[in-house]
Amino acid sequence: DGESVQSWSFQQVIEYLIRDEPLPLRIAILRSSESLSVELVRARLSDIAAGTGFRYAPSADSTGYLIAPLSESDSVSIGEAFRPTGLFDAHCDEMQFVPGQGLTLVYYWAEWCGPCKLLIKELDGISQLVVDSEVRLVGINVDRTCQTFETSALSLLPPGEQYWGGGMYGVAAQGLRVYMRGIPTAAVLDRNGNLLNVATGVGPILESLKGAIHQSREQSN
Repeated sequence: DGESVQSWSFQQVIEYLIRDEPLPLRIAILRSSESLSVELVRARLSDIAAGTGFRYAPSADSTGYLIAPLSESDSVSIGEAFRPTGLFDAHCDEMQFVPGQGLTLVYYWAEWCGPCKLLIKELDGISQLVVDSEVRLVGINVDRTCQTFETSALSLLPPGEQYWGGGMYGVAAQGLRVYMRGIPTAAVLDRNGNLLNVATGVGPILESLKGAIHQSREQSN
């Protein structure tokens, strides 16, 4: 990007390359009388690992991390408790998910996702149904950085509690394998925090939520 690295140490170069900025990085390489120009896209190491079918996992002795196949990552099945971890608030402080007292809809979204924006609009449209049914809404943003989450949450105003989940390959997205399903993906939890169903796409998510509300009302009657 027009900045000379001639006097930089190897560590300084590495730290510059792995910064969180997702913008392309233009590199000009001068070797003898030859010149080569390349363009790199910065990406988090966790994204690179996931893109090749792997993830980071704590080592058995908890002294570090190792690479493990994504297929071996913990996933939640219907009827099991779902407690997303690795959540952060808009100030990038780590938060803990606490189950609600009734139905809970946990939905995953991102600023760059058009269908996610449509889901946010549709959820606003049925807000009265959600309130009357005492449904708790929890949004988990999977944008690349917490700062992007903070900005997009202020502009889009998604309904419910909002958290940043560390990206598409963050820990918060692994329980439902969101990186495989795509977004928007949502989970409906019962009053005990157990997974009732999972849906991907605006229509299926709304149908899943309305179906859970209808079933809950029938059980109450």
